[in-house]
Amino acid sequence: MNRNSLKRAIQNLYRQSQQIYAERVLDQIGNRLDAIEGWISYEKARKLSSTHEAVNSNAPETLTSKDFWELNTVVGSRVFEESEDSLDALQHRFLNYPGYRELMDMGDLSGKTFVDYGCGPGHDLIHESLKSENVKIIGMDISKSALSIARERVKLHGLDVSLVEVEEDQRIPLESGTVDAILCTGVLMCSENPTKLLEEFRRILKDTGFIKLMVYNKSSLWYHLYCGYVLGIGESVYSDLSTEEIFARSTDGLDIPVNRCWTPEEVVEMAETAGLECEFLGAAPSVFEMEIAIRRFEALRYTSLNSTHREFLSNILVREDGVPYSRDGAVAGIDACFKLNIPEKRTGQMRGPNLGSGSASLSGLEN
Repeated sequence: MNRNSLKRAIQNLYRQSQQIYAERVLDQIGNRLDAIEGWISYEKARKLSSTHEAVNSNAPETLTSKDFWELNTVVGSRVFEESEDSLDALQHRFLNYPGYRELMDMGDLSGKTFVDYGCGPGHDLIHESLKSENVKIIGMDISKSALSIARERVKLHGLDVSLVEVEEDQRIPLESGTVDAILCTGVLMCSENPTKLLEEFRRILKDTGFIKLMVYNKSSLWYHLYCGYVLGIGESVYSDLSTEEIFARSTDGLDIPVNRCWTPEEVVEMAETAGLECEFLGAAPSVFEMEIAIRRFEALRYTSLNSTHREFLSNILVREDGVPYSRDGAVAGIDACFKLNIPEKRTGQMRGPNLGSGSASLSGLEN
């Protein structure tokens, strides 16, 4: 290579390095803008709340769970004009959480009584109604606004579904031992008394019945990477908060009264306390977690990263389909899925935690 060729090669490398640097700077600016927008939204909500309280001296200092969910239905909730739009929204939810549909499959519910506790805008009411024949479906929620959306949605599909508004920490308005299957997704971790709610599920469940449960997974990239690093250190949005406090604000709303995440072992233990056998089926990641998985390397560079987060992230791999998982094979997704049932009566020693591979009284119900 002569002198001029070498010079041109060096110039090309320099231009390429400048382009790469510029792209990284733009990415950082974009991340910072996202963080700033999130903070602005928080400040607006805080100021709006302060103004409301100044006008209404009787306003509570903090929202109750019921108040919160009246104002904040599930992300993307809306009244649909066409049944096709409703089905598209259902499909969109499944696509955004790969593996969730398979893990939470309720099977054939034909001829059975099915309760969707915390039905929200009715995703699973629609899904299960269209899958099975002659199934008695009851949707329950503490939010009038969510039930209103669900009511219009099931009407759009021409389905026969009973809807009932429930109050937190109160008895579920069904007779004991009358339900074949219960679905509870994204609700238990927002309950003031999750063990009491599980005990109510056990009460209304038939001996041969089962429960499918989804709660937020602490053994996830959302907790250890997004909350433990991105929001806490990388973008410094919540640098003064614990990871648990950051997590509570990062999922369903900044002012949500109660929001937790648990390890699978903690959920199994809680279920057993409520008198239920519990099997961890596995976890489903959000597409967002799959998108940010690459930032685990960035996080590991920081000495300020909590040792628990460091250990977790150092053991994360990514499959060819983009799903993050730990070296022990567990998917590191936010949606932890479980199957629960009433244990058979047996003598002798109780079994240890099962971590797996991971006619009703309808009086007062609205048709």
